[in-house]
Amino acid sequence: MKGKKRSKETKRKISLANRGRKHTEEARRKMSEAHKGKVSPFKGKKQSKEARRKMVESWKRNFSYRVGRIRSEESRRKMSDVAKKRKHSEETKRKMSEAHKASWKRKTWS
Repeated sequence: MKGKKRSKETKRKISLANRGRKHTEEARRKMSEAHKGKVSPFKGKKQSKEARRKMVESWKRNFSYRVGRIRSEESRRKMSDVAKKRKHSEETKRKMSEAHKASWKRKTWS
């Protein structure tokens, strides 16, 4: 950015003001056209070992709650109890039944 540097507080205010803002269809189309045909500046290069190590650490921090996490017996019991209390509505049960029947009709046996 040219000119005066923005303070952290100013950057925070701008960030909050722009939250939830969506680009118009015309703006999206223009951005799409501007980027078509350009080759990625990283094409043909490889990440350094240090960069890959940092990415792995980041993924472990940010995605461990979803993938392959080993939970304690107490956690598993609590989740099980909550799931047992949940009941499907009659409409949902009907939809699930129809989907299940349709999947069996699509099956072909050799």
